[in-house]
Amino acid sequence: MPRISLRGLFFTLLSISGLIYLVHFYGMVQRSQVDRLVNKVSQIKLPWNITYTLGDSFRNSEMTLENHQRQQAVRDAMTHAWKGYTEYAFGSDELEPISHSSNNRWGGWAITLVDSLDTLKLMEMDAEYTEAKEHLRGIDFSKTPMGFRTQVFEMTIRALGGLLGAYELDDDPMILEKARQVGDTLSYAYADSVSGLPASWLDVNQKKGDFTPSVCIAEAGTVQLEFKKLSQYTGDPKYAKIAERASDALENGMRRHQGLYPSFIYTTTNKYDNTSSLSVGAMADSFYEYQLK
Repeated sequence: MPRISLRGLFFTLLSISGLIYLVHFYGMVQRSQVDRLVNKVSQIKLPWNITYTLGDSFRNSEMTLENHQRQQAVRDAMTHAWKGYTEYAFGSDELEPISHSSNNRWGGWAITLVDSLDTLKLMEMDAEYTEAKEHLRGIDFSKTPMGFRTQVFEMTIRALGGLLGAYELDDDPMILEKARQVGDTLSYAYADSVSGLPASWLDVNQKKGDFTPSVCIAEAGTVQLEFKKLSQYTGDPKYAKIAERASDALENGMRRHQGLYPSFIYTTTNKYDNTSSLSVGAMADSFYEYQLK
């Protein structure tokens, strides 16, 4: 085994650190200059055997000036959007940017805030994330305005999915408890189901699903990730069982042709509506996404 030169190791790490610093923090460094630096570093003999050069490693990595600039542009866009939300709509469901006002068209669960938690955390917008999480503490996901009907599909992917995403990054028990509360609330959309398929709409206050004769497969087939993940984190299998029952109904439903599924399935007979469209677009798109996931 070859001896490792401490001096060689020191200068190698020093050169790598300098390159990373220039690439990440100096926007005025041109790509050609970065390439020249990479070439210099790639000629350094490392005190161990490797099958690729440092130059190749840096060129193939995501730590390049171009990617850093693109990353910053995305973060700037999020900062701009979040500033508008906090200034004109904080705590409401949606910002109405033209009128500088807000609405609660999703039941007053601050759904923009909830759905943005994991994005704020990923982008290291720490002050904004802390403020949003503090507001989350006061949200009661077991209530909505009287007479309001909650759209089950949207709240599954945005409220429950948003909270689970935040919990995976934060590991705060409060967030998981909020996710459990959303899961318990949405479970009522399945409680009176004959087939296991969910109601499209839910009266949260009455704890009662509003069933229609048929449901689109995007709504019925876009629950598995969130409900099974909730069971995984809470240790309670009831959420996964809800998802599995809905999946079984979709898998075993009677249809005329193989291949693409009809976009709608009847909620009581477990038969597909063979007159509905065959599509991977609206009413079906996320069903196919979740089959892959």
